[in-house]
Amino acid sequence: MIRLENVTYHYNKRVPALDSVSIDIDQGEFVGVIGKNGSGKTTILRHMNGLLLPGEGSVTVKGMDTKDPSSIFKIRQVAGMVFQDPGSQFIGMTVEEDIAFGPENLGLPPGEIRRRVENSLSAVGMTGYNDHTPRTLSGGQKQKVALASVLAMEPEVILFDEVTSMLDPDSRKEVLSLITQLHENGTTIIYVTHCLEELVHADRLIIMEKGRIKHDDNPRLLIGQGNVVNSGLGLPTVMELSRRLLEAGFFEPASFPLSREELRDLLCQLK
Repeated sequence: MIRLENVTYHYNKRVPALDSVSIDIDQGEFVGVIGKNGSGKTTILRHMNGLLLPGEGSVTVKGMDTKDPSSIFKIRQVAGMVFQDPGSQFIGMTVEEDIAFGPENLGLPPGEIRRRVENSLSAVGMTGYNDHTPRTLSGGQKQKVALASVLAMEPEVILFDEVTSMLDPDSRKEVLSLITQLHENGTTIIYVTHCLEELVHADRLIIMEKGRIKHDDNPRLLIGQGNVVNSGLGLPTVMELSRRLLEAGFFEPASFPLSREELRDLLCQLK
């Protein structure tokens, strides 16, 4: 689906933001990306739909090279991106205009545009907000509209860049639930975050460090084997407790519990 081959990228000439990064992401995967500030996680994400182009190496999306100007629009149809600040995505004066912008650029007939707008609003729980002004909405509502704008393009891949960092706990929970539903429905998810608890449903966990992929494996194994802690990243309370129980021999790394519910169920099974 998405392939990076020996990608190097510089914001300045001294230190590469990405340093010979190679990765393959398959259709339907949920890939989490974590790392300290400046590790390259947002940079790698922006290469996946051509917002940034590699200085060296190549990036292909469904076989299309991001360096090919004639392919870039099709690439962004395949791989949509939701940003940390949803306000940076707003274009229209109303929610409906904003969501319709992408489908209109595809040259779709009015009836199809209307269908996509309504379906996208329904998917994010924002039915009836068509005539609202995006900038007057709450933080959680803005992020849902930003996601709806991407959904209206019917992408196969959605790239998320720290999308919950500005949200209150309830809005954060709602957005994460939407993302989980999208993955369950077959959408490929690539999710950049600082919060490991947001990746309990991820198939893979990539740990970035100094522009390189330090680890790329099953989240349970990477957390259970201590790779996250060894990379200088903290663990949520539940995962820290799980790690200590693992060290005490209560279970194997392959069954490492990532959530409170998983830990509870596992402890209930112990004799």
